[in-house]
Amino acid sequence: TTIGGQLIVVGGKIADVAPITSVDILDPTGAAWKTAASLKEARTGASLVPLQSGNALMIAGNDQLGTQYLADAAIYDPNADAWTPIQPLKQGRFSHVSVLLADGSVVVIGGQDANGVIKEAERTR
Repeated sequence: TTIGGQLIVVGGKIADVAPITSVDILDPTGAAWKTAASLKEARTGASLVPLQSGNALMIAGNDQLGTQYLADAAIYDPNADAWTPIQPLKQGRFSHVSVLLADGSVVVIGGQDANGVIKEAERTR
């Protein structure tokens, strides 16, 4: 995801071994990566949505072991290099789609959990 002209990479996994908490930012002007504030909980399959404020919203994910489907959400402020938790989703999920709407809210669509494919959508701010 791009925020303020910089590429931000959040979470992920290490060769199917374990999810990670790392956050890295690429500044294209210097073509150099820098480490940013880590996530509180390791995850893969989350979504990251650029917000109108210049911040980004990270939503849900899973622990890759299939035991924990995360419902949490947090806003990343690149100026403060900090994550601020917001109200979690009603249902944990991963591999979902998140879309910023014109009113500034974000709709989270589909994904998967322990029961399979999620057919519902949720809206968050």
